[in-house]
Amino acid sequence: MAEPAPNQTAQVQVAIPVESGRWVNHTIKRNETLGIIFAKHSFDAALPLELTRTEDGKRLENIRVGKQLRFHLDDSGLLDQLVYPIDALTDLVVKIAGTTENNEPTQLTLHPTPKYQFLEQTKLYESRDVFVAGSINTSLYEAAEQNGVPIPVIMQMVNVFGWDIDFALDLREGDSFRLIYEEFNLDGEKLDNGDIVTAQFVNRGEIYQAIHFTDSEGNSDYYTPDGESMRGTFLRTPVEFSRISSRFSKSRFHPILKTWRSHKGVDYAASKGTPIRATADGTVQHVGTKGGYGKAVIISHAGRFSTLYGHMSGYKKGLRSGKSIKQGDTIGYIGSTGLATGPHLHYEFQVDGVHRDPLKYKFPKASPVPESDRLAFDAHVNTVSAKLDQPDAAVLTLAANSNQ
Repeated sequence: MAEPAPNQTAQVQVAIPVESGRWVNHTIKRNETLGIIFAKHSFDAALPLELTRTEDGKRLENIRVGKQLRFHLDDSGLLDQLVYPIDALTDLVVKIAGTTENNEPTQLTLHPTPKYQFLEQTKLYESRDVFVAGSINTSLYEAAEQNGVPIPVIMQMVNVFGWDIDFALDLREGDSFRLIYEEFNLDGEKLDNGDIVTAQFVNRGEIYQAIHFTDSEGNSDYYTPDGESMRGTFLRTPVEFSRISSRFSKSRFHPILKTWRSHKGVDYAASKGTPIRATADGTVQHVGTKGGYGKAVIISHAGRFSTLYGHMSGYKKGLRSGKSIKQGDTIGYIGSTGLATGPHLHYEFQVDGVHRDPLKYKFPKASPVPESDRLAFDAHVNTVSAKLDQPDAAVLTLAANSNQ
């Protein structure tokens, strides 16, 4: 197999061969940067800057506390390899080559044309499909906890069904869910949760089903069994696991101003610091204080739509006017700035400059399964739907696979 060009990330699924020399491990601590870590181990101080200047090396600019960096030193004691865990399943491997013109090994700073080879190494894990089911008596969170469903999986389910079900408003006692999700294991120990394979949610007697499918172009999304997209152009709610404290109204008594006035948005009550997510792709138009809204963010979507998020306690780091935002991105956090009696989000939605009720507006859906992939999709639907119809159990292993 041909070697990837320098500074080009390759996808590999093999373990790093055993080298001579030795490994040095370092668990990243609070406030440590790559430069600080290199200095602690007496490595070449110029190397972190050289690495992070490359396109692939930029991923080493924001290393996370608690993760373990692994350094390999050759027989001469020089650093020739760096390994950083991108996530539970993937390592970023940086192979370093440095020689002088007379081919004597030396530090990289002395080499006129240093080379870095970046590899993404997938760990040799096993994957299995896990079936879980539950019904709601008090809250979705408690239902998940009682049935052993990992909270990240439930949050993923909320995102999948978030365009059809308002989880802050629509849930009722007796609603139920059934889902299959991927779980990754390494040497018998759980590494991480993967994607939901398929899920069914019964809300107020109406059945919703979502199926994960990857088309022939490599694009993955969730669809109904009929091939319609589960993804709307706008999320139903900007705050997960919240409650509506005030609705869109032409006349509402303001608790602070003590007057009757229109309420041109929806208020979501939640604890201070709860993340607020953008309800659609767009461009940030405003970040800052805005009168009675307190700290607020305004986002423009597709020219004719805009959303406003008010009373925030703070903004996502790096958020600024002109920045492009993806649907579901965190933009800030619940607070009570401006004219607010307690922590909540005031959310407004406008179409062509006119305020509309986001709880009632009919949003269009994204594109369906491509026609060229319909046969493959229909076969996939039959397979996963049969698995979803298995008898209820707290945890049921349906399949076991390996990435080897």
